[in-house]
Amino acid sequence: MTQRTVRTELETKINTWALSKNLPVSWENVPFEKPDSTFIEVFIIPATTINPNVSANRSTNYGMLQINIHTKSGAGTKQSEVLAQELIDLFPVVPKSGTVSIEQTGSILNAMYDAQWRILPVRFRYRQENY
Repeated sequence: MTQRTVRTELETKINTWALSKNLPVSWENVPFEKPDSTFIEVFIIPATTINPNVSANRSTNYGMLQINIHTKSGAGTKQSEVLAQELIDLFPVVPKSGTVSIEQTGSILNAMYDAQWRILPVRFRYRQENY
């Protein structure tokens, strides 16, 4: 298993959900023109790979999945909080999503603001076992 596998599994699940909501998605390092309406931004942030034995024939990839929900500034908090909860429900701790496990319930972080957007981050810890 590789980081590419992690990215494919997580992004596929997010894309299916976003399509069902008609919600534009900004993927990492892919050109994206911000719409005038709600959209999400996806980041997969790898962490240190761990080898649980000396022979290194097994490894565990760890990291964070962060999804930023962009809603229009001044429109209140309801829409972004509903979407955040839907994302948390989309990635339960059990069962696995393919080969990737979500390590703990997703967290809604403090919102950030700019002139046009309220940005609500939702973060998940993931793990992938490689045997």
